[in-house]
Amino acid sequence: MTFLSRASGSLLALALACWANSSAAQSSLTISGVLDLGLSRSDSGSAQNPGAGTRGSTLLKQGSASRLGIRGNEDLGGGLYAGFELEHRFLADTGEQDSDAFFQAVSVVKLGSLSWGELYLGRKIVPAYSLSCEADPTCWSYTSQLGRPYAWANYSGSAASDNSSVRRNNTVGYRSPTLAGWSSEIAYAYGEGERKRSLGANLEYRQGPVYLGLGYDGADAKNRLLLAAVGYGFGMVRPLLLMADAKGGPTTPGYRGQSASLSFVFPTAWGRMFAGLGHLRSRATPADGEERSTKLFLGGDYNLSRRTTLYVNFGSARTTGLTSSNAYDAGIRHAF
Repeated sequence: MTFLSRASGSLLALALACWANSSAAQSSLTISGVLDLGLSRSDSGSAQNPGAGTRGSTLLKQGSASRLGIRGNEDLGGGLYAGFELEHRFLADTGEQDSDAFFQAVSVVKLGSLSWGELYLGRKIVPAYSLSCEADPTCWSYTSQLGRPYAWANYSGSAASDNSSVRRNNTVGYRSPTLAGWSSEIAYAYGEGERKRSLGANLEYRQGPVYLGLGYDGADAKNRLLLAAVGYGFGMVRPLLLMADAKGGPTTPGYRGQSASLSFVFPTAWGRMFAGLGHLRSRATPADGEERSTKLFLGGDYNLSRRTTLYVNFGSARTTGLTSSNAYDAGIRHAF
């Protein structure tokens, strides 16, 4: 572990100690997390198959991100509150943090009102991701995930400094309260010399069995992502449709892609099962030929308890001009 990692760990321990000593001045402090490990096997195929990991290998690895989260809220009276969110990502098989940034996942301070919504500042997941996480049964995890190719038409509005296709540094955002099932979020990320400034937004409706969503992320008309999602719970099955249209991006000027996915989630007495299909067609530049990719995915969760789940997943992908790719995993996930 580097000196920076040790120093970050020491600062985290000091922060927790300070919070414990000043708990009387705070409304709440929550520590939560996830540990996820399983065996994952992928053949050597080269098709676009997010979640397949190292091709041609069997690995002990996380299926979804292992994490440690700290959240605090202070009641300011009159329905107002202040707070923060910090989330650290790590690799449970080695204990190492999974990037140079200690709080790589989330790092925000916020001020909100129960009636008027919440203002936040810092590093945050972009609003459009909420739609893709709703429509992808795995929320971009495991070998069965849709991931960026099939949920976002392979769009990435990030630069290297963000170290993520769905997170932005230096963000100012607002999240509305939920009114009659409707909610919205808007976020503006300052590029600060690393990339273009970008805007993200979503509009979502959740009421009973119905889900509707619209999402946007982008810098301008030539570099943007549009999303639309719809779902309905029929009791025995919940179908979810997600469509994406992408143009450009900081690292792919001239790129154009469209994707669509249809997922089916089947609740069971012991957990759930799911299956679906994702399709992507894209051009790296206007002069290039069209590339097509398709992914079939299956999975299931068995709940040992409210916090512990056994899982198994399979994903099979085909891409124009590349060899087919198949991958599967099985493991255990514990949340606290």
